[in-house]
Amino acid sequence: ADGMGNPHKNALPRCQLRRLKEICQQLRREAFGDNDDQELLIWIDTICCPVGPKAAKDRALANMKKTYENAACVLVLDSLIQRHNADDLGVEEMSTAIFASGQILDMSQDITMQPLAFEIIMRIRSFTTILHRSIQAGDDGADLKLIHGALQNRSVSVASDEPLLIANLLGLDLEKLLAGPEETRINRLWNLMTTAPKGIPKSVLFHVGPKLKDKGYRWAPSTALSNDQLRHIIQGTEDVISQGTPSSRGLLVNLPGFKLSWPCRPLGLTDNPWSLISKDGLLYMRDARGNWYFLKRVSVPRPASDDSLSTDPLEGIVRTGGDFHVVYPEKSFLMPAVQTLVHRVRSGLIVRITGAQEREVNYVESYMHVNITCIDKAFQTMLNAAYSSVKTLSESEPVQALAAFEGNVDLQDAQYRAIYDQMEPEMRRIAQLPVNAHGLSVAKATFGENGAKLLGALIGLLFIGHYAIIEDVTEELQQWCID
Repeated sequence: ADGMGNPHKNALPRCQLRRLKEICQQLRREAFGDNDDQELLIWIDTICCPVGPKAAKDRALANMKKTYENAACVLVLDSLIQRHNADDLGVEEMSTAIFASGQILDMSQDITMQPLAFEIIMRIRSFTTILHRSIQAGDDGADLKLIHGALQNRSVSVASDEPLLIANLLGLDLEKLLAGPEETRINRLWNLMTTAPKGIPKSVLFHVGPKLKDKGYRWAPSTALSNDQLRHIIQGTEDVISQGTPSSRGLLVNLPGFKLSWPCRPLGLTDNPWSLISKDGLLYMRDARGNWYFLKRVSVPRPASDDSLSTDPLEGIVRTGGDFHVVYPEKSFLMPAVQTLVHRVRSGLIVRITGAQEREVNYVESYMHVNITCIDKAFQTMLNAAYSSVKTLSESEPVQALAAFEGNVDLQDAQYRAIYDQMEPEMRRIAQLPVNAHGLSVAKATFGENGAKLLGALIGLLFIGHYAIIEDVTEELQQWCID
């Protein structure tokens, strides 16, 4: 609060109060022509909003929107803005300074209803024309997307006040929001969000950031305040079918998706032979038409985020072979291979089936944020050549010998190691076969001298089953209950 807050009691240093009085008197003289002899009434949350008891504080917070709507003028004091001299700034520069401010006040109290003033090096200027973009509750434009975007890089003194500020902006029922413990206030906000303009957009599921921990709410962001570029702005929607409905078991949404299945792993191999498995959370996927995609885990910064979803490597999913699906917001995402090196990236969410399907609803839990990328034509060609070569490799003498090996699958075993060491040159040999001439030509043209080696590595990667198969593609009308 830039030195003007006090979460423990209704008190401020006298010097701060004297400074505030002087600024407000100057503002009143410049804005309204009043003199200093007239009574000056000032509301500042730190002094006027009770710290306790809870009932008194809740009442003040519930009336906060009305308090600022009925003010003759609202003054925002911000340390960043005070570094600038108003005489040296144009309108555009002033606007930039204001919107870069860390204060939440200018969005949370609907202050565009009355003249708005900012103190810039003790000069009071009105910026009503600059900030003339009303977010009055009930306005069709005031949805979760607008609010979430406006609150980026902002903060509140008390975390439990954030749901109240958002509810004020969206015109939600504050009595229902306040009826319960402070620690679950954010849960009640999400329940009330269905009555907000445009409801709960399903894109909230793909928002990367801190999530609630309570069962049935683990899909929901625990805060709209963030300063991490990886946390995507929640997108609004006009379409009712694109909105979600909270339930005791999760968020009910209609989304397209597909099942992830896994190829059989060859016998006689260690977990990661030839160190082929990627360590950066990358996995290839193949659909029934022979198109390939990248599936990549979205990195969540630590310790800045307490995102409750898994940050395990994607290869862990391959090993467990659980009942995993991927849901994504766009029904037209799965497409034929693109023709250029420009990769199209879309957000997705890996979910895990938690129970039997009931009334056409798939009950799942959120597992991992991912990005899905359509692979360019050249790499598609290489992957398909490698895929075709896997059968040849499976029938080769070294593979048959490994499958029949009855000793310990251990590289320290001399007999096992002798068979194992024949595998890598066998993959390189298969990569050079005439049947792979086109794939090898594309590999060399794209990656130069390393093309043949890369193609051999892809053969090995697909051979050990380190890729996913896209199955059971569902349309947008498939209903999911996601926790």
